[in-house]
Amino acid sequence: MPKKPPPDPKSVALRQQGCLNPHPERVTDELFRTREFFDPRDLIQVKYEMLRRVETEGLPVNQSAAAFGFSRPSFYQTQATFQQGGLPALMPQKRGPGALWHHSSSAQHRTRFGAQSKKTAVNEALPQSMAGEDWVARYEQLRKHVLRQATGGGFGLIILLRQGIIAWMRACADLALPAPARDPVQHWDAISHLPGDVRSQAAVILAGILLHHPTEASLCKPTCTR
Repeated sequence: MPKKPPPDPKSVALRQQGCLNPHPERVTDELFRTREFFDPRDLIQVKYEMLRRVETEGLPVNQSAAAFGFSRPSFYQTQATFQQGGLPALMPQKRGPGALWHHSSSAQHRTRFGAQSKKTAVNEALPQSMAGEDWVARYEQLRKHVLRQATGGGFGLIILLRQGIIAWMRACADLALPAPARDPVQHWDAISHLPGDVRSQAAVILAGILLHHPTEASLCKPTCTR
């Protein structure tokens, strides 16, 4: 009897974070079909890019929602969530009596608590080091580097590629990784700024990526080869 293939590490990470898209096959957007940076399994990235197509690129709502596997009502619900709390608000919220606010909360419930309470609930669900950061600006800068095939994504880019947006946000916050350099690109040696024991572990991880994932390694070459 043939052995089952081992589970994909990124799918496992996304599932543990509660951010694994249950229907990645419904995402037909061109970037998600052709660029490794855009992963249809990462529900947070899928939702943000769906909103971006409308807000930044002018795509009609119905077309954008369909391209990302959502309905029009789901698009507007996601849009309202994002407008209140930014990228962190797209993270899954805890269910249960202690949760003040959830994506699927009723309109009456959302109105009752008000906009400030929504933002507070989102921030309380995050580690303190992640609250208050302009994650949209950080993501947009990283996105720009990838689409321009520029250098400078560094260790943060590796984390995003391997474990998704939430893991990337946590790594940036916990390890105090700087945002990708703005044009002109300036290189920053992320590894040398890590504590010694973490740096050793990072070197092992990066070596494995260099050997087994040449696409990711080429995106992060300046950092990986120092």
